[in-house]
Amino acid sequence: MVERNEGFSNLAAGYLFPEVAKRRREYQAKHPDAKIISLGVGNTTEPLTPHIAQAMASYAKALGTAKGYS
Repeated sequence: MVERNEGFSNLAAGYLFPEVAKRRREYQAKHPDAKIISLGVGNTTEPLTPHIAQAMASYAKALGTAKGYS
């Protein structure tokens, strides 16, 4: 039988995206001139730029090594 990962007991309650939205609103209230780029959940209409796609691929590949994962 598979044992439950003990790390699950360390997870906080609540859904991630409402918490991120709450913190963003709080930050914007304190810093009204700040320009915040939203990387939230959404429906994309354009592909990633080659630079961003390459950076993501490079980082993902590094996760396949002990050094890159830690």
